[in-house]
Amino acid sequence: MAKRTPLHCVHAKSAQMGEFAGFELPILYEGIIKEVLNTRKAASIFDVSHMGRFLVRGPGSADLLDRVTTAWASSLDLKQGKYCLLCNEKGGVLEDAIVFRVGESSFLLVGNASRRDFDLGWLITQRGKFDAGVEDLSDSSLMLALQGPDSQERLQGVCNEDLSKIRRFRGEWAKILGKEAFVTRTGYTGEDGFEATFFSLDGAEKIWDGLIRAGFKPAGLGARDVLRIEAGLPLYGKELSESVTPIDAGLGFAVAMEKGDFIGKEAILEIMRSGRRKFLVGIRMEEKGVPREGYPIFVDGEEAGEITSGTFSPTLGVGIGLGYSSRRLEVGSAVYVRVRGEPKMCKISRIPFYESSLRSKKENAMGK
Repeated sequence: MAKRTPLHCVHAKSAQMGEFAGFELPILYEGIIKEVLNTRKAASIFDVSHMGRFLVRGPGSADLLDRVTTAWASSLDLKQGKYCLLCNEKGGVLEDAIVFRVGESSFLLVGNASRRDFDLGWLITQRGKFDAGVEDLSDSSLMLALQGPDSQERLQGVCNEDLSKIRRFRGEWAKILGKEAFVTRTGYTGEDGFEATFFSLDGAEKIWDGLIRAGFKPAGLGARDVLRIEAGLPLYGKELSESVTPIDAGLGFAVAMEKGDFIGKEAILEIMRSGRRKFLVGIRMEEKGVPREGYPIFVDGEEAGEITSGTFSPTLGVGIGLGYSSRRLEVGSAVYVRVRGEPKMCKISRIPFYESSLRSKKENAMGK
């Protein structure tokens, strides 16, 4: 049986539901295109409670996270976060996550829904000599993403803290509609916005309804996926896997090579010395069509890679995709993608495809 978030009953009344990572989740409300454009122009609310949330605390918590993630967790200020990766000894990506210092000796690690069980087991396995405990808060907390250029103004009306003081990848303890939450200036859409984690499920439906009344429109998983592709943000299981290193994925900025030893460091150093094995590229269609996952990419008549994520972009009005190429390709280079068996002309695009209200590159959107 599929898992459900605490707001399942609310979504089931008005959304088209579907399965993702073992959860029954809202795929769309009014429609994916409308929800994407509302997020780009105004403000949307997403239920992201299916994501993994782990509290790592104790005297050795920073050292544990320095060991298992590519972030320099011990250097984080209080209420500061960092996008990071968890790697194996070969440098392959096991997970991507955000780590926040929520106390002097406590951290919140937020990861993918599809990797929740793995993340918990990996943290416990690697704990070893470190004096740190790991608590899974995924099912006992509520997490909402409030995204779009109007999100600050609309959230401020129901929040007791000055949201303008929260910078990118920083957080603050605040009350939203009278309920305490850890509010961070983060998101997965490429837009400005916030993610709020409530460590109690009390009044979950009232919180959702109150934020709708504050001016946020509900959006589902379909719009969220389109938005993250437009923003050039990778997804575990698509752009990221154990066969991909942070260097392959263009995520070197998320690896703190200057810190001490961490899992995968030597392998990543070797790849940096010897050169990348593959290159993450952006694909923009020059002809009608959508570059879907698995479609092959051709360069000079030879197959050179494949699409990992693709969609029609409502914001740009054209088909776009992310994929890997075995060859380094310059922005503007002509390539072909076989769409439903027919070669279609495309160009290599810069990533992100769309410059949002953040006026940022991918690194800024991911916490550089």
